[in-house]
Amino acid sequence: MRRGLAFILLVPLCAQPLPTWVTTHMPHSDAPVVQKAERGLAQLQRGSTKPIELSFTEDEVNAYVREALKANAGCGVSNPVVKLLGKNYASVYFEFDPQEFLTWQPRWRGRAGRVLKLLPAGKKTILVDFRISTESRRLQVSVEKARINGLYVAPALVNLGLRFFRHWKEGRLNVVDGMQLPWNLHHITIGQGTILAST
Repeated sequence: MRRGLAFILLVPLCAQPLPTWVTTHMPHSDAPVVQKAERGLAQLQRGSTKPIELSFTEDEVNAYVREALKANAGCGVSNPVVKLLGKNYASVYFEFDPQEFLTWQPRWRGRAGRVLKLLPAGKKTILVDFRISTESRRLQVSVEKARINGLYVAPALVNLGLRFFRHWKEGRLNVVDGMQLPWNLHHITIGQGTILAST
């Protein structure tokens, strides 16, 4: 679940080249934030001898996530709220329906489906606070707080669950050990109400 959120938020910055499974789920619309993300992505792909900085406000991130969910109707995620709290710390709230997700992605009904079925039936409210690091040009994500339907879940348990995905797609989403930043990106920084990527 948390992997899915990280995917939605960071996929414009953290995949090279963009494979089909990414472009299939990215939003493509006339929404200003989608157009801004696509321009930034094209700029990174072209490369430049000059430094490149791309920044998005908290409102833009939330607008992008809403556009991504429109493009992936029926994915089981609804009513997302992202808060960019500064010092590379962010909070994400959303509602999640595992059965709707498994209907949308039936190929996940194997091992992932068995994990999701451990959750109580019906739609859940999920709150996840996480911190990112891009030391040595590698993106790592660490969960620091998690709640399901208001009940505390140990961050160590959530981070352990992330290891389920560490070899998924040949390790391209391995935020446990760190994903190499592409296109000469050196930093992704979460500030108070902003997220900045720079080469």
